[in-house]
Amino acid sequence: MLKDEPQVKTAGKDKTLSRSAKNNLSLYMDLLYAFGDVEQPLVETAITLQDCVNEYLADFCTELASIKQVQQQKITTDHIIALSKRDRKKHFRALELVELVEKKVPSNPKK
Repeated sequence: MLKDEPQVKTAGKDKTLSRSAKNNLSLYMDLLYAFGDVEQPLVETAITLQDCVNEYLADFCTELASIKQVQQQKITTDHIIALSKRDRKKHFRALELVELVEKKVPSNPKK
């Protein structure tokens, strides 16, 4: 096993991560470093961050699904923006991202 290969100990056993899991963990490790952690954060820290993000996204998607059931229509960016209004910072970031995507991808592309 290489020195940089993430490995997690669970119940006293070493568990080598799959390639996609290692790629995801390396992204979270890069995020941790970008936000002020050490250059090589602990794998356990990256896994904890990944769990938090996954839980948040699952809850967010569950709320979107409940909106879809009530309104009987497809989920649009308007639904996502409306759901993000609870957190002012996330709401304005969502608006920025929607504007950015609309600038890059024209709504009526030429055929």
